[in-house]
Amino acid sequence: MSIVLWAYPAGSSLSNAIPMSMVTGLAIGGVPAIILLILLISSKDIILSSKYKDDTNADFLNIMILPLLIVFTSIVIFKIIEIM
Repeated sequence: MSIVLWAYPAGSSLSNAIPMSMVTGLAIGGVPAIILLILLISSKDIILSSKYKDDTNADFLNIMILPLLIVFTSIVIFKIIEIM
């Protein structure tokens, strides 16, 4: 989610507007995504250590874990860049 702000110099028309983009709200969905990632990884470990383990369920959890892992990695990278 991002918000785009437009700066209008004095005496200029709309076509001369200077777009100033700011990325805001990156962490809005970050906390629920990280909690869901932890729950999914825990569930996968429980399923794989169970004596009734099912590889289909573990594969399904892998499909859900991969995008959340990408989101988590991007949040960490953006936070490190923000600190620098």
